[in-house]
Amino acid sequence: MALPKNKSRKIVVDDVEYRFAISISWKDNGEFDFNITVQSEKSNAGKLILKGLVTRNFWLDFSDLVGDKIKKGLYPTITPKHIEHFIKLAIDKGWKHSQSGDNFNLVVNNKQLEL
Repeated sequence: MALPKNKSRKIVVDDVEYRFAISISWKDNGEFDFNITVQSEKSNAGKLILKGLVTRNFWLDFSDLVGDKIKKGLYPTITPKHIEHFIKLAIDKGWKHSQSGDNFNLVVNNKQLEL
């Protein structure tokens, strides 16, 4: 099933058009898992699933942070530049964006967002 156009963004990497969607899942410790799914727009084949990125809800911590410096990496921002990097990394590790099949899971971490 293709990523819906109204709930995903387009990105072009090496002349291939992809769509990606980002959502979050609540964890019990006040953190959230980022759920990132990428799929080739043309071939609508196997999806790339990025796992391992974690964030916190800034507004849950806001009262504790007033007057304090915000720790780098605690509230990561994911940009199209990061998505492009992860797509290239997945292709290097064997993701075939134009072939149908199982989802390709790529384990990543917040440190990799410091490009």
